[in-house]
Amino acid sequence: MDAAQGWPDPVLGRSGQRNPKADSRYRVHMSLADPAPEQDTWWMNYLKGIQRRPGWSVARLARESNGQLSLNTIKRMTYGTKRRVDVSTVRLIATIVGDDPEDVVRQAVASLIVEPEPAPSQSVDPRLHGLDPNSTIVRHIMLLPVDEETRGFMLDRQREKQAERLRQEQAELAELDYFARKLGQDVAVEAYFEAREQARREQANGVD
Repeated sequence: MDAAQGWPDPVLGRSGQRNPKADSRYRVHMSLADPAPEQDTWWMNYLKGIQRRPGWSVARLARESNGQLSLNTIKRMTYGTKRRVDVSTVRLIATIVGDDPEDVVRQAVASLIVEPEPAPSQSVDPRLHGLDPNSTIVRHIMLLPVDEETRGFMLDRQREKQAERLRQEQAELAELDYFARKLGQDVAVEAYFEAREQARREQANGVD
């Protein structure tokens, strides 16, 4: 359960006093991938935004924190010289100015997440057009110590064989479709293989 359900803040404790040991366990690094000094973080912009609200200033924030935050600390957080900020400080400032502290914490933490850069796309060797570059045979051809003309001839032969395999598969699919239409779906596959076996026997016996 959280503080809204009656449990004390893990950093401030039941008494509302700061707990240094808890602070170290609930510390959040409020910076995005260590930005350059001229690049403001989400937390810095949040603090600057507060100071632009009517009636709010660094001095008022420090005063209404009841001694928990000094004027210097707030300035350092605002201008990025204090990079590490604990969660209790985020909640405290949000509460002082009337914002939802949990919402502010979520946004502060979310701002720390940096999306990984997409892996660079691997360009396909134009010589392998139409072939699987991960094929064992294709990879072997690419490693052979032959001239490029010979290598190109070998790759063309692989394309021809691949096209022939595709034609054979299409022919077999057409035969399956034929038997499915003629004999019904339940016996189509069995009849197909029986016909293929009969054709092989006839060919072995020299029957035209």
